[in-house]
Amino acid sequence: MRVFADTTSPSKKYAFAWRSAEGLPSGRDLPLKGVENVLIRLADGAVLAKLGGEYWDTGEMRANRYDLLAARSPESRAVIEVANSRWDSDAFVYYLIDGETVTTLDLRALVEPAMKARLPARKREFSSFRVRGDLPVTIDARGHARFTAMVYLPKSEPSLNYKVQVDIASTNGKPSARIVSMQTGKGRLVQSCRFTLAGIAPSVPRVRRRRYRGRFADRFRDRHSRHRWLRTPRRGTRSAPSPAPA
Repeated sequence: MRVFADTTSPSKKYAFAWRSAEGLPSGRDLPLKGVENVLIRLADGAVLAKLGGEYWDTGEMRANRYDLLAARSPESRAVIEVANSRWDSDAFVYYLIDGETVTTLDLRALVEPAMKARLPARKREFSSFRVRGDLPVTIDARGHARFTAMVYLPKSEPSLNYKVQVDIASTNGKPSARIVSMQTGKGRLVQSCRFTLAGIAPSVPRVRRRRYRGRFADRFRDRHSRHRWLRTPRRGTRSAPSPAPA
């Protein structure tokens, strides 16, 4: 097995690693097949759980269009795995470590349906879900997980980003989660493009132009948008007050 250096827990006891059924390659050699990501204990190399991703890194070569992120809790009892491929998050899982036992909770199964429910029905089936690895993914000691995720149609339109907070609690060693907040914001994908005869060009949003409807429409608009100003007497032209009756 080979450890991913940037996934080590704050206590230096746990980390993510990868292994291959064909053995570990060296230098610029590529793993043939059977790559697995695992959660291990560094003291003896014991495998505590199998992860959902298939990322690998030899030091000189790495998996193309794959990424792996570990968000650790300060006390090292919990970790969130974010395993991204080119268009989707293949795994978004919470791991609770209790000695030799590791309990998992699929966060993607919780967050993805909630985000896609806000899309039009015709787009839900073909939309991709992806946790933003370029933005912070954190979890504190109280189980508050914060991250940014997006749903989008690959190569077709801007993404719809959500800043999400999920609260995770454990009862009798069994974790459960609920979505506390989900704030939306629009962002454009870096890979978004359009195909032209000259090749690939960055996508440009279309500008909607108003159609000219003729001079009669202009007259109607001007007539109905004309303001009627109240006439006020000029300064110094007010009439004197009438004398009081005797």
